[in-house]
Amino acid sequence: MKLRNTLIAALILQGHVLTAATLKVPMQYSTIQSAINAAVPGDTVLVEPNTTYYENIDFIGKDITVRTPNPVNDRHTTIIDGGLNGSVVKFINQETNNAKIEGFTVTNGTGTIRNWSYYMGFPPVVAGGGIICDSPHAFTSNPSVVGSSPTISNMIIANNTAEYGGGVSVWLHSFPIIENTIITDNNSTVAGGGLACYENFSTIGTVVLRNVEISRNITGGLGGGGVIANYSSRVSMMNCTVVDNVSLSGYGEVLFRANGSNFEIYNSILWGFTSDILYDQGGVPVLSSIDYSDAENIYGITNVGPATLSINPLFVNASNNNYRLSPGSLCINAGTTVNAPLNDLDGNPRNGNPDLGAYESETTGINEASGNSISLYPNPVQDKIYLDADENLDIRITNASGQLMDCQINQQPGKKVINVSGMAQGVYFIDCGNNSHTKFIKL
Repeated sequence: MKLRNTLIAALILQGHVLTAATLKVPMQYSTIQSAINAAVPGDTVLVEPNTTYYENIDFIGKDITVRTPNPVNDRHTTIIDGGLNGSVVKFINQETNNAKIEGFTVTNGTGTIRNWSYYMGFPPVVAGGGIICDSPHAFTSNPSVVGSSPTISNMIIANNTAEYGGGVSVWLHSFPIIENTIITDNNSTVAGGGLACYENFSTIGTVVLRNVEISRNITGGLGGGGVIANYSSRVSMMNCTVVDNVSLSGYGEVLFRANGSNFEIYNSILWGFTSDILYDQGGVPVLSSIDYSDAENIYGITNVGPATLSINPLFVNASNNNYRLSPGSLCINAGTTVNAPLNDLDGNPRNGNPDLGAYESETTGINEASGNSISLYPNPVQDKIYLDADENLDIRITNASGQLMDCQINQQPGKKVINVSGMAQGVYFIDCGNNSHTKFIKL
């Protein structure tokens, strides 16, 4: 009998674990925070879209999901307005990647005061205008150094201010995943206009950025208009567009690193700057890497892969903040599929070799100005390229510097076979018929 009671209790507990509730705002709860307060781990707080919520929210250590019904669309019309009263969203109680926020614009945040006195006696700082991810150790005497590592998806983080991390601030063993998100028009007075990553102090985790646009953020003081990584912070950037950010000090308009920190950059576009792409303040040296990306320059990055470009990405309308790719951009189909996201920032699928940057173009990498079809394969290339076309074409292959490459071209029925076995690994351009068709090839 005792055994039977034990089994029944276990079954009841199992049933409770598998049942997650949906708490609706404002139908059941008048504010997002009141719903968070009532939620338990695994629950979803479902927020009615097309509304402005004037509040500052704290996940209070709960691994729950706070979202709108259609995050990709709702993020443009569903706003959490912090009212210039601190960080708009707080993750400061050891939340994990299972704590999720999706589908909002976060705006009018002014950051959270965190106690930095435990580290070298530094004075308190104000961090994370829009969102802060931190450890309780930064606010109390709690000896734990486990940080907060939420998943931030399908968000717009705009028009927030702080000393560190105008848009987002990440501190003390916090490793958030930020994906399908726009971080724009934020301001920091010291460091990290868009994003500031500090004090990860080890190699146990990485701040992950996927399909993220970081644009038009401004920082003063130290630097890092786009992103700053300091004190052994690792930042992985995949299919990101980092463009038109400003550092008033002149240091790190795009990226800033110091003291054992580094960046790993793939399938990304970094444009609209005049200084070095990565400002290195010094400290413990750790190499940063870039490949399958387009950057205005690569100064400051040590490991530069052969598929790195430095060519105008041809945004649709950068002056009006449209950083999608125009037809004919050589960033189209120029990425690697390794670890690439399946969809872009707009939710569109990435087909074949992904485009560089946060947005996938609706066009192919071939500019078919003459209206005739061309098929080129395989890409990436090993030893030979096969080119099917319904016309006679004059084939020219150039490298990223514009140098004409010497390679053997043989004609077969209905196709040309181009032998590229003697060419070094890298990215090349193939022009067919007086530049009427242009495509990347990768060796």
